[in-house]
Amino acid sequence: MCASLGLPRQISDRISQSFEATIGISSRFATGERYLYRLLPGLFFRLGAAHKMANDPIPGGRSASAAISQMNELIQHADRLGEILDASINSPPALRAESIGQAVGAKTGVETETIRAIFSALDNLRSLRGEKDTVDSTLDRVIDAFGKQNLPGIEAARPKIAKAIETYTDDNPIAIAIKAARLCYLYEKLYIDAEVITDVRPVYDVEGAKVLEFIINNVLVLSYHEDSASDTSHNHPRIHVAMDMGDIFKLREACDRAIRKGLALREELRDKARVLGVDD
Repeated sequence: MCASLGLPRQISDRISQSFEATIGISSRFATGERYLYRLLPGLFFRLGAAHKMANDPIPGGRSASAAISQMNELIQHADRLGEILDASINSPPALRAESIGQAVGAKTGVETETIRAIFSALDNLRSLRGEKDTVDSTLDRVIDAFGKQNLPGIEAARPKIAKAIETYTDDNPIAIAIKAARLCYLYEKLYIDAEVITDVRPVYDVEGAKVLEFIINNVLVLSYHEDSASDTSHNHPRIHVAMDMGDIFKLREACDRAIRKGLALREELRDKARVLGVDD
């Protein structure tokens, strides 16, 4: 995939492995509310490589613009990165990084959207760095990929950004939240929505002149998220499953049992660890 962009082989392999091991974009729909997790290790370099080879000011669409925008948030808030990281370290872990971002924003007076952009950039830079690269070499690659003209002030802010990357470790509550969300949604397909359509179909006689009886049909319509291997766009297919009334009761029993099991596990683990996804 990456080799076609003309990247060095070892870099191409690293990016490919990163994308094979992680989910690109995942969505969660619960009680009508949508939670979007942008979990894109390697996003910066992937978009940057496409950016470097194109002539447009910011190619790659909204995703490329978002990645550059996140980098610019780091640059603009470089003087406050230490304060923001200190505030995040004292926050309790949560399944949703948004919850921690709101708390950090309240402590620092920085808007939650800005906090989200800053930590998204830090998490991507940390993932891009990997185990062997230095912070300086990672920043060199990002700057070279996006171009200094799209990152005004990067050289002046670079020392503080580098220090923030070093400070932002796996033990940071936001890093833990991102990992928890990644594990929670690291599946090929994710449930989005469901409805049961009930209708009546008549059964006619041979001549089609008289209705002999009616059949009640139920169709379970499942919508789910499916990641594309070629891009990060949303793909939300639907499947239709015919069900009779007995199937409907079996499905309800299975759902009720799943709820009971989740509550039982929460009680069993409550004194041992925080149960993310149940307590949140």
